[in-house]
Amino acid sequence: MSALALWFIQDKLGRFVGIVLLCLAAYVGGKALLAWHDANVRGEALAGYVLKSQLDAAEATNREIARQLEAGRKSATLYAELLAEAQERERLDDEHDKQRNAIYAAQLAAQGRSCRITQSDRDFVRER
Repeated sequence: MSALALWFIQDKLGRFVGIVLLCLAAYVGGKALLAWHDANVRGEALAGYVLKSQLDAAEATNREIARQLEAGRKSATLYAELLAEAQERERLDDEHDKQRNAIYAAQLAAQGRSCRITQSDRDFVRER
């Protein structure tokens, strides 16, 4: 071993080979260090990318839920308005029917009729 060390130190060719070996060792060591560092950086970047992707997906889900809730609120409001209009129409129709029935009952009373059904009664019922 000492003879090899003396050859590297004392001989020109030994010094050249020693320098080349040192350069190769530095090159291979640097490549190994970069590969290790790149693997760590890639792993951290992928972990960050996964977290960012999960965050983006959660935000998109929240936006979709908010959109659906807003659509539900709008449809419920419109349904409530339509229901109120329909109930008002029904109330007016009921009042109108009560007035027609009262008028018809008054006509029957004026004619002195009570519960007998005539052709005009059938026509009245068929009008509806």
